[in-house]
Amino acid sequence: MLAGFLAMLAALGAVWFAGRDGLLVDAAEQATSHGAGWTFLSTTKDVFLF
Repeated sequence: MLAGFLAMLAALGAVWFAGRDGLLVDAAEQATSHGAGWTFLSTTKDVFLF
């Protein structure tokens, strides 16, 4: 039980530091098609993936 609690703390700490450094926002922007700009390809991808 202690090992599970420590693993949870380590995972939350990693998420905290990634969020603080802006890595989560960068990853989210790259994951969306909107990060590529409004081109024909990104618009088509938005339509078909919606």
